Amino acid sequence: MSYKTILLIVALMTGFFSYGPVIAEITVEPLGIALSIEEDREAETELVLSNSGEEDVAFSIDYELVEDEEERGAGPRRDDPGDVVAQYQKPYPQIHGLAWDPDRNWMWGIDFGRRIYAIDLDEDEVVVDVGVGQTMSGLFYLDGVLHAGGWGGGAENIFRYDIEGNALERLVLPLNPGLSYIGSDGEHILNNNFGNSLILVFNLDDQEHVATIDFSEATGGAGAWSIEWVTAHPDGQLWLSGLD
Repeated sequence: MSYKTILLIVALMTGFFSYGPVIAEITVEPLGIALSIEEDREAETELVLSNSGEEDVAFSIDYELVEDEEERGAGPRRDDPGDVVAQYQKPYPQIHGLAWDPDRNWMWGIDFGRRIYAIDLDEDEVVVDVGVGQTMSGLFYLDGVLHAGGWGGGAENIFRYDIEGNALERLVLPLNPGLSYIGSDGEHILNNNFGNSLILVFNLDDQEHVATIDFSEATGGAGAWSIEWVTAHPDGQLWLSGLD
């Protein structure tokens, strides 16, 4: 999603077609308007021009792009970081993974006590709550299927469930990544071992290990817990949750 900041500048030209002195008293409110809008979108704002003088005046409105896409810094593009935008009551105290289901607007969660659940964000109620046979960490939703990282059931396993909580065939990674949290960009499994600042990347279709991401330099050596891939954020799709 692309954003551009536009500053509207009002330029007044008094006595545009006049050959003599012009008596005009112009008031402009506000003097400038700064808008942040998505590309190819529209925005409306009010600009008041008042002329208390004796003559008509001509005016023009121009704009200046004060921040281009290539020059803007990386960072969240909506809300202010840290602002609470909504709150929901979860059914269990410990969360080992969250995943948003955009098809139903549900938020899925994994409890450390071996339960998986879904909260309907529109109704603010738990609509799925089922027990599972192992402790898991990390969660992502893709095309009607929940994927959960193995922990007590073996970290090389990716456990899969349908939206009713029924277990599906698991995926098995070609190597054991150790205790870690998982995410996905839609084509790969991203497996973050929170002990070594490494993210192992596996193909989702055949589970082949295709890459390793070392994020220690980007975080100054700090580790991370959960990870999330945000496709709509072109300044940086891979998000990490710090250990603190």
